[in-house]
Amino acid sequence: MCLKDLQKYLEAEIDGASVPVNLIKIAMETVGSAPFHPGANALMPQNELNILVDGESCLDRLYGGFYSDWVCGGQWHRVVRFLCSLVPTMRNNKISMACYFDGTDGASRFEEWKDLQLKRRENVNLILRHIIAKGTPPPKIWWVPPTALRTCLSLALRHVTVPVLYSIEDHHQEVIGFCRERHFDALLADSADFAVFDPPRYLSASNLKLTNRGAIQTKELLLDVVARKLNLNPNRLVVFASLLGNHILPVSDLKDFHKRLVPEAKDESPTMKQLIPAVANFVRDLASIDSLTLVGASVFGSSADPRVAKFQKCVYYYMNGTSDSFRKFQNAVSIGAVGDSRPKAPGQEKVADKARATSPKTDVSSLPPVSKEVIRMASSRHARGLMSPYVYHLLTRGEICLPTLLEDEASRELPNIHKFYRPLRQNIYGILFNLYHHTFLANQDKEKKGELFIAKNSISSCPKSKDSDEAHQIPDIAIKEWVWCKGNEFKEPDHVRATSIGWAVPTVNTLWFGTGEDDIKRRMRAYLSCMRSDVQIMLNPAFVPQKLVILVSVLRYIMTEPHMQVLRPYELDAFLLSSFLPEIKDTEFTEDLTISPVTKRGVQLATLFMEGVEMAILANDVAGSPIPWQMVCPWLYFDGKVFQATLAKAFTSTSYQDLCDYRNDLILKLERLRKAVLDGLSNDVFAAPMLPSPRRPMYPHQEPSFPSNGRGARRGQSVSRGGPGGQLAVGGVVVGSWGPNPVARGRGRTRGPVSFPTRGRGQSRSVSTRKQKAPGTNPKKQQNGEGGSTSEEQENEIKTKRASGSVKKVSSSLDDQFGDAESTSAAVIKTVLDSEN
Repeated sequence: MCLKDLQKYLEAEIDGASVPVNLIKIAMETVGSAPFHPGANALMPQNELNILVDGESCLDRLYGGFYSDWVCGGQWHRVVRFLCSLVPTMRNNKISMACYFDGTDGASRFEEWKDLQLKRRENVNLILRHIIAKGTPPPKIWWVPPTALRTCLSLALRHVTVPVLYSIEDHHQEVIGFCRERHFDALLADSADFAVFDPPRYLSASNLKLTNRGAIQTKELLLDVVARKLNLNPNRLVVFASLLGNHILPVSDLKDFHKRLVPEAKDESPTMKQLIPAVANFVRDLASIDSLTLVGASVFGSSADPRVAKFQKCVYYYMNGTSDSFRKFQNAVSIGAVGDSRPKAPGQEKVADKARATSPKTDVSSLPPVSKEVIRMASSRHARGLMSPYVYHLLTRGEICLPTLLEDEASRELPNIHKFYRPLRQNIYGILFNLYHHTFLANQDKEKKGELFIAKNSISSCPKSKDSDEAHQIPDIAIKEWVWCKGNEFKEPDHVRATSIGWAVPTVNTLWFGTGEDDIKRRMRAYLSCMRSDVQIMLNPAFVPQKLVILVSVLRYIMTEPHMQVLRPYELDAFLLSSFLPEIKDTEFTEDLTISPVTKRGVQLATLFMEGVEMAILANDVAGSPIPWQMVCPWLYFDGKVFQATLAKAFTSTSYQDLCDYRNDLILKLERLRKAVLDGLSNDVFAAPMLPSPRRPMYPHQEPSFPSNGRGARRGQSVSRGGPGGQLAVGGVVVGSWGPNPVARGRGRTRGPVSFPTRGRGQSRSVSTRKQKAPGTNPKKQQNGEGGSTSEEQENEIKTKRASGSVKKVSSSLDDQFGDAESTSAAVIKTVLDSEN
């Protein structure tokens, strides 16, 4: 039991404290009666009901409410549709809102952040077990925010022109300070801290909903009623809240005090029904709260107890957010200029000192200095939600906190996602802290030092230079990354060193502020280099449209992982095909779409991709935003539900045409995107196929099927007629077996020239992305009057090649006709050929 449970108790146990309200009716009552504050709120109109939304409390509500398919990766287009319905409804009824997200990344409340991540880790394990056991979406109680939800919501709110703001030091203090200073009419949140601060009107975020009749409903917490029901003076609420426990004075420090108040709890922790009335009675019976030292002594037994100082800090923390404190500081705090989206909150300097005391220890002295212009720009863009919050954290703290993701860390098929993208972040660190520039200066000083050494040996009377002994040193840029892993559950950070991207990348000042044409090109090259996608085809809009650059670069980064093959061919096709399907924008279609079963691998692949999008947006911001923010929005190229459906279809497709529903336009787009992802890569970048089982056949894209009528066979290739099957042995041990190859009929070929039926004649025309000889034709045999059928000479030729050990030539011959054979290893092909003979 702690302060975070207070609001639940007030809404559930105190009659009359929480009442349902309709925001439209409140707006009708407020508009025209509210006092006018000239110049106080440049962001929001004066003649409307202005509501400040705590984004951290409304992540699930802004997502569109709870949907059972959130584990699929995120329904981003549906999020935009929900906001496009909510925001116009509010504006049509004279309601305006601004959204404030937590940009501190857990710095001010690090212990609370760790506890939250560990709790989500438990939910993730329950979710994955549920998916494995039942193959259905998990229940609502295990809800975990989809990967990159905060970033996607920021982009979506910006898309519908809702002001977005990010906190810097202490989220709760900055939100309440901004609410009072800009004269907002209400605060929509779900944190008991805000209830103690006593905002103008406190609305419940968890009960927010948009009805079919166009009503915007929620519940309002009446704090005057709360104080009256608890029989407490409103001035004593700050003491009451401090004695319940929070991030400054944790519950563990108050354990003895709580047991003394609730002796019937014995060894167990008292429930909120027992503890809240007991603490209220204790605070009510205090003679005075003017001396916090005496109050602390009565709580902990002695004024010398170190917990008394924590208690005093906790009380001051809540007093700093009340309206009385705001009026005291109002004359001393400078009002933000017109158009500034985030003025300083009252008492922000004191709050910052308390935040640093509770945040993890940070030492940025070891990092190379960054110019003031870069810090100023990062701070401004961070506060307005125009940049990834990780950038400001890296520049000012030298560390980042990476949240828990929907993944199985014990998986052998897929990597740990945060560690998988660590090389990408290392490239980002090198650009942000000008690693190449420092290396260049160090090498230049070494050359000068060598020249001076030669000159000294030749001229002994050469005067000694002071600069000769002070050579520029390459800084050791090490960033602290807080990542959960087995054996290190946020106990200590990983020290990750920056790496160079391999070319003369400009300094971050040039990338951010350069206006020349070459600067624009270097920005894009810096981004592509971070994503291991610095190839010419990425700049060709005929292959990669601008809105798909993020998608293709993330997939190319996944495919170029040197230590592990991650994606299988049909999984790559599912990502690419789902990005331009028209169904990705049809929210009615996706709502009716049912994914059965939901697979663990599909869920983790979606998480892997969306975390890649998060890191790609970070790389884009560090490189100077060569891709406009309108082109990085995830709803342009990804929908979790459409991806899962496409992945299931790709797994069971019998041909390339079947996957694309025999649509020429889809096939051509897929081939071009696939070419961009795999350009310059070898054939062994795909993960090994799943071992076949008697219940489920091998994916057709990974098991080449040959033409059965003999007319499509090339020279040097035999025709499969449903052989006896084969076995896969590793080190003499059979690890897998499969039945005979399916006989291909007409369109059943995989990765050959794509055929489309023509109207009326029953024939087909061939479309291919590369030149190929027509199947079944041989100029020499046509001159001799022979057809293209398979002969015994060709089968003998295959056996001769295999006997001579040229398995690679046979494999490459198969790859020429069957483009998807690149995913099948040469050992599997050799085993299949041996079994058929």
